[in-house]
Amino acid sequence: MRRRTHTLLTAMLLTFTLLVTACGSTQTDNSAQQTPQPEAQEQTDQQAPTREKVTIRLATWAGAQEAQELEAIIDRINAESETFQIVHEPAPADYYTKIQTMFAGGTAPTSSGSPRSTWCPTPPGAR
Repeated sequence: MRRRTHTLLTAMLLTFTLLVTACGSTQTDNSAQQTPQPEAQEQTDQQAPTREKVTIRLATWAGAQEAQELEAIIDRINAESETFQIVHEPAPADYYTKIQTMFAGGTAPTSSGSPRSTWCPTPPGAR
């Protein structure tokens, strides 16, 4: 059970990492190619507008203990991020019905998980 929880948390953290890197911006150094215009210099002197954080909704089937462990990880990630915020939406009971309803209603989460047994049946005697 502990290994399964660890695997779940690792998979979720990997998902977060992929989302963050995909949503992040890249910076390139074009200073050698272009000389700044006086107007551009004036604009850089002004403070850049603050952007609102992007909300990433994460739906999981995590039970009470798993949700608590995952929330601790999410809280650390949220504390370090200036560009996004992860909101955990656990649904340990009737997860599939809730996810289907969310998709049908147009309120699907940004990321949702699915236990391995739903897409790759565990062979008899493998447990």
